[in-house]
This record gives sequence, C-alpha cells and structure tokens, in this order.
Amino acid sequence: MNQITTVAGRGIQIMPVARILGAKIRHRIRKEYEERGEVLDIPTYFVKTAAGDTQEFPHDEKTILEAPQDEVDRWRKYHETISRFDYEVSAAVTKMSLYKGIVIDRAEMDKALKEQARFGIDVPEDEIDRTVHYITTELLPTTLDIIKATQAITILSLSGIEEETLHAVEDSFRRAMEKAGRPDIAAITNTDTRAMV
Repeated sequence: MNQITTVAGRGIQIMPVARILGAKIRHRIRKEYEERGEVLDIPTYFVKTAAGDTQEFPHDEKTILEAPQDEVDRWRKYHETISRFDYEVSAAVTKMSLYKGIVIDRAEMDKALKEQARFGIDVPEDEIDRTVHYITTELLPTTLDIIKATQAITILSLSGIEEETLHAVEDSFRRAMEKAGRPDIAAITNTDTRAMV
C-alpha cells in the first residue's frame, strides 16, 4: 500500500480514487449553477469579416479593454462566478478524495473524536463529514498535509498513465499554486509523489 508522510512525520496510507467521481462532482455543481442562471461560459464578442459574415470569439484580457461596458460587466461577473465555481468544485473533490483515499482506523477515529467532543469541539454526526473532520483535524492537521495527500491520491489514481502525463499534472498543480501566490504549497510538489508510480 502507498503512503505519505505528514509534516509531523506520521505515515498515512492512501488508496486510489476513481477520477470519474471528480468529474461527476464538477458536472453536478455546474448543473446547479446553470439552474440558478449563473453563467460559466466565457463572454464572447462578434466580429464582421471582410466577406460580411459574423464570427464569434471569446473575450480575453486584451479584447475586454476595448469592449462596451455591458460586456465588461459580463466579463467581471464571469470571473467572480468562475472563481466561486472553481472553489466549490475543488472543496468538494478534495473532501471526496480525502474520504475515499485515506485509509483510517475506525476505532482510532472514534477515540480521537470522543476526546475532541470532551474538549467541547463540535464533531459532525454525518458519517462523511465526521470522517473528513477526523482526517483534517487528526491525521492531516496542516494545510500542507492536506495538499500533499490530495496530490498523492490524485497521482496514485492516475496509475497506468505515462510518466510524462503524471509530471504534467504535477507541473500544472505547481503552477496553479504559484499563480495563487502560494509558492510554499507549490514547493511540496517537487519530489516524493513521483516515486509512488
């Protein structure tokens, strides 16, 4: 079985999680947004060609500078909506990945959560919420632990895929973290998960 080592030096066993589950979560959340009338498609603009036809193009950071105010407003709203959507999807997929991808000892979990409750800490009653609460407060208590575990589960779940593709996934994650202003998180993606495949 595969494992990661937490910041505190504890070995945590992990298992692969079917990647289709993440896609289904994304699809469900997208459907909820669409049902509420929230637009997740990038705003577009139209250009008349020399032949007199009209072609549609997606706006970008340059084209929006010369767009009418209503298109600028749609662009701003789109970015606010897509940020919320991406956050919701990420949180739901992370929760599912931790729940299904971390091997836990139920007796140890029950003992730790009873201890938390005796300290006055609210412990969720729902089985999934309860398990994820345990994972994120006892097994993986730091942000870096959670990110490292999530990334390791993702890479393990991609087993059988060419090594170059796995490296591309790691590089994409690292760039996203650096872009989000989290070079500390990006730095943990450099080494140990590649040895698992």
